[in-house]
Amino acid sequence: MKCEPSYINNSQHLIKTFVGASLLMAANRELGCFNVHVVNELQFAVGLALKPLGACIVNRATYLDDDNYTLPHEIGHLVGLIHTHIFWDWQIKCFKESVSRTRTWPTFNLCISNRIISKRVCESTGDGLSDTQADPRLLSNFSCNYTGGGSDLWGDSYANPPNGPQESPNTHNVMSYQGLDGCVDQFSRLQIGVMLYNLYIFNSANGAVWRNPIHTFDDFEPDNNQEMTNPIALKNRNISINEIQERNFHQQYNTLPGVPVPVITQCDVDWVRFVAPCSRNFDILTSAMAGRTNANTRLTLFSSALVQLAQNDNISATNLFSRINWAFVAGQEYFIRIENMSANVTGYYALEIGNPFTTAMAITGNNSVCPSGSYGVTGLPAGSTVSWSASPLNLVSFSCNPCSPTTINRVADGTVTITATISVNICGTVFTQQVSRQIISGSPPISISSSTNGCNGVYQQWNLVNNTPNNGSNWNWSVNYLSTNSEIIIYNPSSPSTMLSVKGGGTVRLTYTNLCGVVTTDGVTVYSTCSGFRMIVSPNPAQNKINLSLNPVDNNNTISNASTSSAPLKTVESKGKTIVSLFEVNTKRLVKQWTYNEFQSLNYNLNITGFKKGVYVLQVDRDNQTNVIKIIIE
Repeated sequence: MKCEPSYINNSQHLIKTFVGASLLMAANRELGCFNVHVVNELQFAVGLALKPLGACIVNRATYLDDDNYTLPHEIGHLVGLIHTHIFWDWQIKCFKESVSRTRTWPTFNLCISNRIISKRVCESTGDGLSDTQADPRLLSNFSCNYTGGGSDLWGDSYANPPNGPQESPNTHNVMSYQGLDGCVDQFSRLQIGVMLYNLYIFNSANGAVWRNPIHTFDDFEPDNNQEMTNPIALKNRNISINEIQERNFHQQYNTLPGVPVPVITQCDVDWVRFVAPCSRNFDILTSAMAGRTNANTRLTLFSSALVQLAQNDNISATNLFSRINWAFVAGQEYFIRIENMSANVTGYYALEIGNPFTTAMAITGNNSVCPSGSYGVTGLPAGSTVSWSASPLNLVSFSCNPCSPTTINRVADGTVTITATISVNICGTVFTQQVSRQIISGSPPISISSSTNGCNGVYQQWNLVNNTPNNGSNWNWSVNYLSTNSEIIIYNPSSPSTMLSVKGGGTVRLTYTNLCGVVTTDGVTVYSTCSGFRMIVSPNPAQNKINLSLNPVDNNNTISNASTSSAPLKTVESKGKTIVSLFEVNTKRLVKQWTYNEFQSLNYNLNITGFKKGVYVLQVDRDNQTNVIKIIIE
């Protein structure tokens, strides 16, 4: 629809002749649209269409008679359709259509041009479309079924076609002349194809623009004013309780006289009629459509006399949709207007009224039940009933059901999904919605995370953190297992989290009482990556003497020495002492060994006089920690 209808108040346009009608359409023509003229006086026809002008005329009296097909009929002409009864009174086979849809032309026939078009008679005569039946003109047919008689030029009966009743004249086709107006409500598939072809191919100036998505209109158009919500003729402009209507604001393409550049206008307004089924408060609400550009709406509610009752633009500063809550009266008629507040934006929205679930709902309560807890639902509509269920069954029980809030009691340990089913009775219709949440029946399982710091000699610091520190009592950290020559020192054994000093490796056990009074145990494996010392040898290569220094590793360092080999050549028991061993590299033969008290010194002078020249491995074992280094004797 154009933004507003134009009114032509000129007595010269009293339409009594075809020429007068043509002059009216030519003098008041706008490009980029179909020009429909509704006139008070059209003496020679109920309607007229001139395809070259893109315009048609209909008699206003046809609307007073609730004529619902004259305008579609005339627009059909504008997009390439002709009457289904064309040539009905011509007694020439070359033009008149046959009843049978399968009849073909004989090999020898005078209608040569028709045979070139198609060998099938129904595609080369009449309106040229095989799915529109032969029509003897139906002005005297005052029934939704064909009641006439007669035969075509091939002798086939209109009332009793050779291939069945589907070949009888169609009393419902918009492009026919039918005596009973109320039956006319169909275009055939091929007629629709012809109309689309003419729109997109022959009207090339408009076709590309019309295919642009910004001009897509919804199924409720035209509904730009309150008059279009007539409850009898236009029932799809009504809205019912809890119905969701998907709508949009589209843009229109217009070409002004003498201006070749298309002009885009945005004046789409939607009107809806609502009759309250009972007396109560309802929400009128616009909301988003998934995958579509959001519209910026403004809602206005009117009485049946078009007195404004309420208006809302934005639900919030960030929500540009709209909501009105109003106390409606049973049986009263109301009108709702939805306006686009963002100019030149093709925006989409869903319109609904009476939906009780317009506010987000959520289940409240603790994450665990031990031994019981109170649970409810936020955002409940007025008059709601809440029923509870759990999956799996038999892990929890409900103190009351239905009710809100309710008390949930632990029956057995496990993870359970609780579901609240909310029911609301609106005007005798029950609407339901569910909201779910996962909780733990019993105490949540403990979760321990660990991290390490640097070295203090052979000891490494570990931090053990309980991620749910309030989940229980009677905390106790203890050493559960130690590997050989290992030691674990626990600094905070009675706290949810603790710090350790670890030499070697082992496991630490946590024992605590959970919220349900159940003693629970969990374990963590810990180990030290610290070697305790590193070796410095000089000179290297050496001839008679080697100076050996052992440097402890501090808190911020781990063992690091470029000349240290990956593993000892021989395991040596060194508890409480320092043992220095010299091995040949190739044979791994022990050449010399020196033994010292472990705490005697960290610096040693080793006499290597008389040893063969070559490559050796010097290994130091100290308090069961081992380090090795390659040396050369010259």
